[in-house]
Amino acid sequence: MPADKVEVLFTSLYDVGYWTYTTVAVRVVESFEAIVNDPESIALEWVPPAEVESLQLHPGFAAAWPVLRERLERRG
Repeated sequence: MPADKVEVLFTSLYDVGYWTYTTVAVRVVESFEAIVNDPESIALEWVPPAEVESLQLHPGFAAAWPVLRERLERRG
């Protein structure tokens, strides 16, 4: 993700002691094409927040989504 094309809104860290996962919420300030650049991802796409729950999500992210969505909504 090109740092000059996004504004970081917040990060959220999930830590189970031996493994962590960080979610980064951003606002795009200049359009760019998202590309897969790591071995753990099989696809990337832009999804409006209202459509996230309709996707097949990783169980951990699905559990975290309601709080993340609320934080996004507060940011306006």
